[in-house]
Amino acid sequence: MDFYGIVGSLLTVGLISGGSAIIFKKSKDFLKKNGQDVGENNPSSSDYDKLKLLFDHTQKEAKLGVWDWDLNTNTLTWSDEVYNIFDQPKIITPSIEVIRAIIFEDELEDYDNAIKDAIKGGYPRRIQYRIKTRNHFIKHISEKREVIKDAAGVPIRVIGTIQDISKQTQTTNYLFKTKSNYKLLTQTLPVGIYRSNKKGDVLFVNQTMVEMFGYNSEEEMMHHKCGTYYSNENYRDNLIAQLETDGMLIDYKIKFKRKDGTEFIATENSQIEGDEIHGVIQDVTERNAIEEEKNILISTLQRQNDDLERFAHIISHNLRIPLVNLMGLTQIIDESNLNSDNKEILDLMRQSTNNLDMIIKDLNKTVSIRDKKHKHYQQVNLQECLSTVEQELEEVIILSQARIETNFEETDEILSIPGFLNNIFLQVIDNSIKFKHKDRSPIINVRYESDELEHRFAIEDNGMGINMTAYKDRLFKLYEKLHPQIEGRGVGLYMAYNHINALKGKITLESQLDHGTTVFISIPKETQQ
Repeated sequence: MDFYGIVGSLLTVGLISGGSAIIFKKSKDFLKKNGQDVGENNPSSSDYDKLKLLFDHTQKEAKLGVWDWDLNTNTLTWSDEVYNIFDQPKIITPSIEVIRAIIFEDELEDYDNAIKDAIKGGYPRRIQYRIKTRNHFIKHISEKREVIKDAAGVPIRVIGTIQDISKQTQTTNYLFKTKSNYKLLTQTLPVGIYRSNKKGDVLFVNQTMVEMFGYNSEEEMMHHKCGTYYSNENYRDNLIAQLETDGMLIDYKIKFKRKDGTEFIATENSQIEGDEIHGVIQDVTERNAIEEEKNILISTLQRQNDDLERFAHIISHNLRIPLVNLMGLTQIIDESNLNSDNKEILDLMRQSTNNLDMIIKDLNKTVSIRDKKHKHYQQVNLQECLSTVEQELEEVIILSQARIETNFEETDEILSIPGFLNNIFLQVIDNSIKFKHKDRSPIINVRYESDELEHRFAIEDNGMGINMTAYKDRLFKLYEKLHPQIEGRGVGLYMAYNHINALKGKITLESQLDHGTTVFISIPKETQQ
């Protein structure tokens, strides 16, 4: 059978895909309208070539090939596209064995049975199988065949189509996998996920949503309108109105209603796309209660802190007045008329009042830090700041032969409160000198660096060091003396800690006995003046 015979037969049994058949039929109609015979017996050579070219192009675009198997002569004929689909050179002779050689082994039986069914005159059916090409590509093939019989009902030929459906199969598999992953994700996430339309029909809910609202199944929940789930139906109207304005809502707090009528607070993240609304709901009733409790606690702590600050202010200022008077009276007492016992009592009174005076002064300093915490920030030159500290400590620096080294540049400045920064350096450096090693003069190295977020200082000394195992949790507490044998009140690190805390910074310390101490200070970069 020539080209027209094969194509005519295929058109008769409807094996060519719709697009190919339509194009081929229109081509024949076009030739007929122009008075040309397109019959089997008298094809025009040029029109035949044009029609064949058009048909071959259609097959290539559709990745669809046609074949013809003459059962009397056992001759198999392939169109050009069949060669392309099977990735076979055109020099080979088409045969069933060539096809069987490239089909996956576990699909051979189904392929063979389909051939047997066709020859026996079974109904045309479509089969699918996979092949491995010469270039080791895997293709998914769809094939349909039909038997042509003679007048006596004896099969004389089998004709069919072969189509490469690899892309369609990959797309289908991808969509199926995506759908499966989406379903798995929505069913395992600990948040409610839903899809609805503007009319209020529920199109999808996940299992978490069902449990959150107290229903028995997704089907039961989808049976109700969306307004059922809001404690007030107007809430949903307001939500849709905002969605139509903004397109998306994030952490939209709203009150919902469960199946049993109880209400709960949740946040909804939703987006509108055409007529559909996609949303995620999270029950925040417990979190909301915790936040309210936290706010109440913060408010209570703030009031208590204000009361403590007022109390400390009263003590640091008002109590010192009678104390100063008492100290003055002890100075003007005539000791000539006192016996030795009374003189000893007077000395103890003076010592006690002096100690109390120092305690009140320390408290006053702490209160002054809190009073000044809202003081305006200023640009502080680090070299000038350290020079001020060195002047205040000049006497002890000379006596101890201490040496202070820095990496400060003349232009190094930070935005801070000058008095606070001065006192931080003063307290830490004073400690480094006070707790110097008995066998060496103090060397104190002050290093500075900064980035976009903070200023960092490291103040390192070669002093006697601290037993961190014993004192790690007591470093920054008031009146904690880490070296009882050395004179001091245990307020230096505490004062530095308070100033750094007021600047919203952090202070840490590393130390080793007999090897010195390094104090690390970080202060965030402030933008407020």
